[in-house]
Amino acid sequence: LILGSNVSYVRGEDIGNKSNLPSIPPLSANFFVQFSNRDLGTNIFSARAEDDQKQIAGTETKTGGYTIFNFNYQSPEIYFGSSSLQFSAGVTNIFNREYKLHLTTTRGLIKFEEARGFYMKVTFNL
Repeated sequence: LILGSNVSYVRGEDIGNKSNLPSIPPLSANFFVQFSNRDLGTNIFSARAEDDQKQIAGTETKTGGYTIFNFNYQSPEIYFGSSSLQFSAGVTNIFNREYKLHLTTTRGLIKFEEARGFYMKVTFNL
């Protein structure tokens, strides 16, 4: 069992004008729990959270906070002589949360980040 997290906060202020700098991300945090078993593989449950961003520059708009949850499975490696094969699969944004990243609010027609997503990956090592 492995637990992990990180938290980041940035404050950007133009001290000459006493105003907020643009493109400053809000308080954000990542958390994960990883379960590994040599015979069954690895499962990772993760969450990403961002606070509301209210400290904005003149051309920016406020963005709301959010939390999304993800899941990833990675199989144990299957060996074929000196080569190996490994499978991975996962779900991003499990609860299909609608959210905006503060730093991507001015990129045109895209209003929200991606919805729930599923992925699979096969890795073959020679």
